[in-house]
Amino acid sequence: MEKAPRVTRRTWPRYYVWNDSGYVDADIFKSALVKVAEEFHAKYPGLSAFLFGDQLAAHRRADTVEFALGLGLLLFSLEKNTSHITQPLDEKPFPTLQVDRVRRNEAAVMDRMLTNTDSRDALLMVCYEDERRAFSRPITVGAFRPRGLWPVNAELMKANVRANLGLVATGDTAVGAARHAASEVIQAA
Repeated sequence: MEKAPRVTRRTWPRYYVWNDSGYVDADIFKSALVKVAEEFHAKYPGLSAFLFGDQLAAHRRADTVEFALGLGLLLFSLEKNTSHITQPLDEKPFPTLQVDRVRRNEAAVMDRMLTNTDSRDALLMVCYEDERRAFSRPITVGAFRPRGLWPVNAELMKANVRANLGLVATGDTAVGAARHAASEVIQAA
């Protein structure tokens, strides 16, 4: 786990982790929990933090939950597939981060080879720049509107839930229309 340098005093602490699989496992998640606890308890001593996660096995293992409790962190898991409905970060920031990461990591490795600089530093700087772009205010705020979370739009939220549960009439949403078209092709085949 590498700590990214702070650019300004208002910049929140950032840590980056790489592993061979590219996915969060229990060990990486525990190391992230340690950093969260350090930062949270430095700002809010004596309080417990509530952390919400998805159904990833690394988030739900008994030893991980026990480890988090020991750090003063309470872990909660959202119901299966609800993050697709309610998670605004899945709308734009995370996809932007993924696209940038792939494109810019390749460029950073090439730049490193041409300038004979350290790969770790080059990749760390790319991660930092990509994260700042993906989680910029316009992208983050703009991700809340399609979810119906800001401004609050109860009808849009209900429509998103119905669409994700497959409870929409044919063509009510782009997803519904695509499903209907695909089913016609499958039936014809």
